[in-house]
Amino acid sequence: MKGIVFTKFLEMVEQRYSADIVDDLIDALGADADADGSYTAVGYYAHHQFITLVETLATKTGQSKHACCVEFGDYLIADLAKLFPDFFNGHPDVFSFLTLIGQVIEDEVKKLYPETNHPELSVIEQDGTRLVVNYALHRPLADMAEGKLLGSINHFVCGCDSAREDKGTDGRAAVFTITKAA
Repeated sequence: MKGIVFTKFLEMVEQRYSADIVDDLIDALGADADADGSYTAVGYYAHHQFITLVETLATKTGQSKHACCVEFGDYLIADLAKLFPDFFNGHPDVFSFLTLIGQVIEDEVKKLYPETNHPELSVIEQDGTRLVVNYALHRPLADMAEGKLLGSINHFVCGCDSAREDKGTDGRAAVFTITKAA
């Protein structure tokens, strides 16, 4: 799993909670931590370490793992919008943005990082008021995908509703439906 996920997660925890909780998360990894918890954005790390970080944050904050992942996905989108505003500003609405994300992952990101496994994000159905997106990944990160989706809706301030239908029970696949409010 790309190190940027780890570094951004720990950044979010420090900003929203505290540096002490970041230390607690790293300590929870114990001997499993790569480089003593000093993750780099360009490194690759086992995804189960990320799951341990999320589980520990959930325990420390009294939230569910789902809520922690959704919060992080939302945080990532807000952060990316600050870092790459032109990428977001080039879209008139969340439908346009989400449709392009799947193409960017397929085309550009895989060219840059061919050795990593990326989520499969594909539009199943789209009309003027509804967008249905299929998400699949070999890791159980559909909760984070939900957070990214909600972060995208928040960024475009579109008044959309979203629904999630899990495909299986392991958090590896889901179908998201975004509907524009009437």
